[in-house]
Amino acid sequence: MKWFKNLKIRVKLLLGFILVSVLTLFVGILGLTNMGDLNYMLDSIYKNDTIGISFIKEANVDLVYHGRALNNFLLSSSSKDRNTYRNRLNEYEALLKQNLEKAKPLMQTDEEKQLIAKFEREWKNYKKIVKQIIEKAGLEDLMVNKESVQLAMTVGREEANLIDTLLVKLSRLQEDNGKQYYDESRVLYANSRKFMIFLLIGAVCLGLLIGFYLANYLSKKIKQVAERMQSLSGICITNLAKGSEQLANGDLNINIVTGTKLLEIDSKDEIGQLAINMNQVITNTQGTVASVEKAVKAVKEAVNEIDLLVNASVNGKLKTRGNASKFAGSYKELIEGLNNTLEAVAAPINEQSKVLEKMSAGDLTVRMSGEYKGDFLAIKSSINSLAVSFNSTLSEVTEAVQATASASAEISSSTEEMA
Repeated sequence: MKWFKNLKIRVKLLLGFILVSVLTLFVGILGLTNMGDLNYMLDSIYKNDTIGISFIKEANVDLVYHGRALNNFLLSSSSKDRNTYRNRLNEYEALLKQNLEKAKPLMQTDEEKQLIAKFEREWKNYKKIVKQIIEKAGLEDLMVNKESVQLAMTVGREEANLIDTLLVKLSRLQEDNGKQYYDESRVLYANSRKFMIFLLIGAVCLGLLIGFYLANYLSKKIKQVAERMQSLSGICITNLAKGSEQLANGDLNINIVTGTKLLEIDSKDEIGQLAINMNQVITNTQGTVASVEKAVKAVKEAVNEIDLLVNASVNGKLKTRGNASKFAGSYKELIEGLNNTLEAVAAPINEQSKVLEKMSAGDLTVRMSGEYKGDFLAIKSSINSLAVSFNSTLSEVTEAVQATASASAEISSSTEEMA
C-alpha cells in the first residue's frame, strides 16, 4: 500500500469516492436485477400458474356440467329433453377441450405435462363410455315422469344452475381482481424501476460531484498550506539564517526578504485550524525577522557612534563624546563606557598640558596632582620628576652664575689695585 500513501490527497479522495460510487452502482444494479427477477417470477406465477389454474378450473367446471348433463339426459322424460341435454354434452365437451388446450402451454413441469397427457387418455376412455351410455339409453324407454324427478329437473335444476352461476361469477371476479393486482404490480414495478434507475444515477453522479468538489477543495487548501510552508522555509527562514550568520561575522549589510503571505482560509474545520496555526508561525517568523532587522539597525547605529569617537580620538579631538541617550541597554552602557574611557584618557593629558605650559612659562613649582592609575600614574610621576629635575638644575645653574659673577668682581677689583 506504499504506492497509495504516496498518492496526492486529491487522487486519494477521488479514488475513495469513485470506489464508493462503483459499489453504489453495483448495489443498485443488483437491486434492479433482483427486482427484475422478482417481477419475472410474479409474471410467471400469474401467466403460468394462476391463469393455468383458471383454465384447469374452467375445464373441471365443464366436466361437472358434462356429468350433470349426462345425468339429466338419463333422467329426461321426453325426447326433446334428451336432445337438449345431448347438445349440452357436446357443448361442454367442446368447452372442456378448449380450456384444456389453453392450459397445456402453461404447464411447465414434467409432472404437470404427464398429468395432462394422462387426463387426455382417460378422457378418451370416458367419452367412449359416455357414448355407450347414450346409445343404450336411446334404446330404453323414457324415464317415467315422477314428481320428484320433475321437481329435480325443473326447480332444482334452476336453483343449481343459479348457484353454479354465482360460483362461476365469484371465481371470475377473483380472477379479474388477480389480473388487476397483476397489472398494478407491473405498473408499480415499472415505476419503481425507473425511480431506482434515476435514484441510482443521481446518487452516483452526486457522489462523484461531491468527491470532485471535496478533492479539489481540500487539495487546493492543503496546496496553499504547503506553498506557504515552502515559501516560509525556502525564503523567510533561509534568509533569516543567512542574516544571522552575516551578523555573527560582522557583516551589517543584511537584507532579509519576508515575502510569505498569510493564508486566506476562513473555514472552521481542521483545514481552517491548520491555516490559523500556519499563519501564527508566519507571523512569529516575520516578527523574528523584524527583531533581527531592529537589532541590525541598533548595531549599525552603535558602530557609527563608535566610529565617530574613534575618528575624533585619532584626530586629537578628546572633547568629543558619544550620544548615549540614543541607545538602550547594553548599547547605551557601551557608549557610556567609551565616553568614560575618553574622560579617563583626556584628564591626565589635559593636566599634563597645563603643567608643561606653566613650566614653559618658568613656573617650575607646578606639579600634576590628579589621581591616576597605571600608565597615567607613570606619566604623572615622570612629569613631576621632570619638574623637580628642571628646578634642581636651574638652582645649580643659578648658583654657578652667582659664583662666576662673584669671581669676576674679585678679579676686576684686583686688576684695579694692580693698576
